[in-house]
Amino acid sequence: MGLCCSNQQSQKIMYQDSARKAILYIDDAQFKRSEDGQTITFNFWDNETVKGIKNNGWTCDGELLLKGGCQKGFNQEFQTYDEQGFFDLSYQFALCKDCAIAALEPQNLIKWNAYFSEDGIKRVFVLDYFIIVRKIIRGAGTYNNVPITIHGSNDLSTGDITLYKLIQGEEREIAFRGKRDQDFNIIRTKHVDKFGTGPLINDSGWGCDGRHIFEKCFGGITDFNQTSQKINTIAKSMVLIFAWNALSTFTSFWVQGESKGDMTFERLIIAKNKVFGNGGDKIGVFIISGTINQPNGQVVFRKQYLGKHFVTYVGVLSNKGKTVKGDWKIEGDSVIEGTFELQCE
Repeated sequence: MGLCCSNQQSQKIMYQDSARKAILYIDDAQFKRSEDGQTITFNFWDNETVKGIKNNGWTCDGELLLKGGCQKGFNQEFQTYDEQGFFDLSYQFALCKDCAIAALEPQNLIKWNAYFSEDGIKRVFVLDYFIIVRKIIRGAGTYNNVPITIHGSNDLSTGDITLYKLIQGEEREIAFRGKRDQDFNIIRTKHVDKFGTGPLINDSGWGCDGRHIFEKCFGGITDFNQTSQKINTIAKSMVLIFAWNALSTFTSFWVQGESKGDMTFERLIIAKNKVFGNGGDKIGVFIISGTINQPNGQVVFRKQYLGKHFVTYVGVLSNKGKTVKGDWKIEGDSVIEGTFELQCE
């Protein structure tokens, strides 16, 4: 495919390979609305999108939203001449017709997982959706059956992430700031107060957000206006993490002598050097958190039964990261131990 320069800076001329026909793209090309005037409003996007044509060389944002990328392969500039799409006329956001239809179904969006962590206690945040389109971040879900919305921004040059979480029924947003990893598989953020970061005394009558996130405040605060001269320490230690492109569908069992127990997971995530999730077995409901040593594939995690004991698991990744086998141990007056296996379906 050849490329020649136009006399105007706002124009680019691309040639088709077959007939060598000149195709003119204009950076500030006018939008031509379709005759049927169709529009789509997505639950993850603030503005309405309008069906039409815009020959400015646009790329389809389905590459950033959908599990399989753009349905028509429009992932580079200058592939969309006279192609109809759905455009946000107030922001640089566009989807080809096939991707717009696919994006209406939540199961087609890239799957992100999330959890809150405070003082080593991790709880899964169930996401309905979580999307990142260039600088814009949007999300929604539930935590302890309470609806939560998220909006924020992504600094494309530094990788800095700023998020704001709003709990239904409350006016005050909770701010998080952090970083994405270089592969954009994991986003780690820490809660910050609008007055700064870290512990501080704030006599505004604030109510501890641990009431919603951990079902209780560990400092005994049960309502607003109980915090005069109290230090707002949760601003230093509350963490919100998002991860995608992770192994998340597992079957598992543990063995102790001749006894065997199946483990089922509401969610189990193995991403980069982290392991976290939640589930249950015949002993009770549990939360899992741990680490992976990538050089040797060793996996170490703790399975904490809610209101009960914890179990330490040590295993090794194999089968291209789809299997973990190893040993588990409960330490106390006497040691109880056995083996386990996790298998990605």
